[in-house]
Amino acid sequence: GEAFMEYQIDYDYTNFGLSTASEEVFIEFYDTGAGSPLIGPGNYQIGATADDRNYGTCATCALVFTQDDKVFFATSGVIKVTELDQGALKVKATLENATFVEVTIDQTTYTSTPVANGDTWCFSSVAIDFAPECTKDEDCGGDKPFCDTEAFACVGCRSSLDCTAEKPVCSQSETGVECIAGITVCTGDDANEDHDDGPKGANALTLGTPVNAKICGEDGEPSANELDFYTFTLAAPTNVEIVLSWPGTEDLDIFLVDANLESVKTGGATLVNPEKIRAVQLAAGTYYIAVSSYEGAPTAAVAYTLTASVFTPECTDSNTQCTTAERPVCDTENFACVQCLSSLDCNATNPVCKAGNDGAPVCGVVDVCTGDDVRENGDDGPKGATTIAVTDSVSGKICGAVETPSEGEADFFTFTSAGSENFKITLDWADTAVDLDLYILDSAGEEVDSSFENQPEVVTLNNLAAGSYYILVQSYDGAPTAATSYTLSVARP
Repeated sequence: GEAFMEYQIDYDYTNFGLSTASEEVFIEFYDTGAGSPLIGPGNYQIGATADDRNYGTCATCALVFTQDDKVFFATSGVIKVTELDQGALKVKATLENATFVEVTIDQTTYTSTPVANGDTWCFSSVAIDFAPECTKDEDCGGDKPFCDTEAFACVGCRSSLDCTAEKPVCSQSETGVECIAGITVCTGDDANEDHDDGPKGANALTLGTPVNAKICGEDGEPSANELDFYTFTLAAPTNVEIVLSWPGTEDLDIFLVDANLESVKTGGATLVNPEKIRAVQLAAGTYYIAVSSYEGAPTAAVAYTLTASVFTPECTDSNTQCTTAERPVCDTENFACVQCLSSLDCNATNPVCKAGNDGAPVCGVVDVCTGDDVRENGDDGPKGATTIAVTDSVSGKICGAVETPSEGEADFFTFTSAGSENFKITLDWADTAVDLDLYILDSAGEEVDSSFENQPEVVTLNNLAAGSYYILVQSYDGAPTAATSYTLSVARP
């Protein structure tokens, strides 16, 4: 394929890279304390010193990244620079007689270690010729007034903030990146279409006043360009709640961003209706709300109601702020007291934290099939976990929804490590049409290890720290609605 060149000057190193359809080549010159080694035209030797033969210490370095996720480091070769203008980011050079060996690179120290029996790359000559169209906005003009400093190219816009209400969307077109008129993908949209597809055409919101509108979306796909933008301004820090509701089964989302279109608070892009975002003490300033149609939106417009209002949080950061036994846990994302945030907040009678009828999480049970074992439903959550000892083997049954993972329908077991102990945990079952998975969690519910896509599933734990642990048996896709029998054993490896 045709070579692609990217050149960049950074605070402590000079880097330029080539990529083709199958590999990427990066050449880097590092400042090792005496100034950048790339000072002008000349020949720069790769691997000339012991330090240069390791990526963690090299001053003149070259790497190859392949599409199959292999990394190669150059141990020899020469970079011949014929022209260099660092101020204008222009360079002409060739990489000649380079030998690359397959390595692994430590992500902390950047030390490169050759892979035993690894592959080798050899380049006889690679041409480098790069001159950017721009490095700053002043280099551009006309209908492309902005410099994209990632691609070093003049563009019509860098984001929709560079656009207007008449052409509100910054998008890739046949002639390049430019502001375009809003995209209409259906009939029956509201009167604000198309200018509200970008922030410069955003509709002003009054806090506490609902807005009724419509939005379209590609059939069965998220709509990146078909957005409805709204804006509001705060004179002082304010607690703001944003609620989006609609009568149908489509999936709509909301996003809250600041005046630079940077995300302020997440939470409005889920599968629930209504979508809700709450932000405590949102700083003074201008904000945008973007309403988006996600998959399931038909080609006919979907009616919705959007309300931004001031709210009083039930709690902000501590469970002690929740004073009722029915809702003892502070949801610090939504600033509301709830019954649970995870199944660790539940009990053996109602072991699973799940969405209630109003969308708020509650403790309950999950039962998706018949013929489960006698431990059902208590062992669906960690608080109802069955104790299993070393050398024990337990027979069980588990259900799962057809062709989908079943997060609620789970079997929990618990075991204890006295400290620095080794364990081998095996999950086996006979039905090859079913996929069961095995997870090991610590007492806080954090994953320690796992095994999936095997039969049997096996996890070996070495030098396990002292404490209590959970074993989670879960049904993944392919599980029938009738229970699947399995055997779980804990042994010494």
